[in-house]
Amino acid sequence: MSSTVLVSIICGLEGRVGSNPKIIKIYPDNLDVTEEYILERSLPHGALPDQFFEDKLDSRKILVYTFEIEKDGRNDLASIGLVLDKDVIIENLQPIIKRLVNRLNSENLLTYEIFQESLPKIIDGLNKESKIKIGNMIFDVKSILNEEKLELKEKSRKARGMF
Repeated sequence: MSSTVLVSIICGLEGRVGSNPKIIKIYPDNLDVTEEYILERSLPHGALPDQFFEDKLDSRKILVYTFEIEKDGRNDLASIGLVLDKDVIIENLQPIIKRLVNRLNSENLLTYEIFQESLPKIIDGLNKESKIKIGNMIFDVKSILNEEKLELKEKSRKARGMF
């Protein structure tokens, strides 16, 4: 089985006046592009919470979901960017990511620190369509795919010929 998510990126914009967007974590850290290039695609200017964006990062597709991280005072705007394999069905990945972020929020696990620690588990769970354990929370990717009748990757088409 090939990977669904090749690289993931967490970005944030603090909810205070004068703050600037920043990259919180890239996993695995194997992107050969500038920080500015990554930020433009993984936390788009004018983004609001609960939005999806699709773009290209070099020749690869990137899916970005923006959300809020609750803080005292003003909330931070954060995003998770997923650099995807070419066969991924982006529309089917969107509800999985949204449900994961909402579940983390409802379990009080939606922090930059927890996200940074959990990024390898999240990628592994998405790639293997398996369970993701974060703290006491278990998020079952496969059961959600079955419940929603979704597939993350297009089935490969085998060439047929007359021989």
